[in-house]
Formats: sequence, structure tokens, C-alpha cells
Amino acid sequence: IVYQSVSGKAAATIFTRLKQAAGGAVSPAKLLGMPEDSIASVGLSKSKSRAILGLAEWFVANRRIAKALGDLPDEEVAAALTTIAGIGAWTVNVFLIFGLGRLDVMPAADLGIRRGVQLVYGLKSVATPEQVHEKALLWRPYRSIASIYLWNAVKLKITPNDLT
Repeated sequence: IVYQSVSGKAAATIFTRLKQAAGGAVSPAKLLGMPEDSIASVGLSKSKSRAILGLAEWFVANRRIAKALGDLPDEEVAAALTTIAGIGAWTVNVFLIFGLGRLDVMPAADLGIRRGVQLVYGLKSVATPEQVHEKALLWRPYRSIASIYLWNAVKLKITPNDLT
């Protein structure tokens, strides 16, 4: 949630502050013991603070499902987590890739991914999610790895000339 719609560098700084405010480690119990204002004070919006608390509440209320997330198919993880306000497809995809280590996830609506596809394929404009899905069929079953390469290509400002 912290990483939604902000640069990775800014999000990392905010997450470090959140960990410090939580006493060194972030857990549902620690977050639920914090007032929403103290969560927001680390640099988060009220809506992100509420979403973080909602996620913490969900983990406490759904311990059995929470423990099984790693064993569930991607679609079931998405169905479970998107019931929480502030958790959408992007957040679930990032969790599947970085939290659960899933190898075949493609966050096609992500602007960085779309720009990466534009770069790699020399498109005149940013790729649409549909174009990303089409190109990503070739990268199965390792679309998560392709996603990481695309994000890094954009982050490093690689040009089409760098790819030849």
C-alpha cells in the first residue's frame, strides 16, 4: 500500500519511517495498536493509512486464509485481498510478485510496465494494457521476471538504441 502511486525511493523512505513508528517491525498487531494519525504522520495519506489499518484488521480476522495465501492460486489471493478497501489489482500483483515470489504475474495496467513495453517494442506511444497482455503471452511462464526487467528499463531510462 505504501508503494501505491509514488516513486520507489519515496515509498522506501516512508516505509522505513513506518517501521520505526511501529517499533522496528510492521505487523498487523503493531499497526492496530497505532492511531491512524500516527500512521499518517510518516508521510501517508489518510486513505492509505485507512487501507493499511484495513489490511491489518483483515489479517487478524482471517488468520487461516492469511496463512494460506502462499498456497492459494493467484485468482483466489486477488479475490481475498481486493475485498479490503484500498487494495486493488496493482497492489495484489505487486504482492504476488514480491511477497509471494510468483513467477507468472503481469501487472498490465501499471504505467511503468506499459512504458517498458513501449520502449522494448519501439512504440510511438505508451502501450495499452491490452497491448501489454498480447506481448506478455510470449513471456509465459515468467511474466513476473519480464515485469521486473521492464520496470528497471524505465527506471534506468534505457533507450531503444541501448537494446540493440
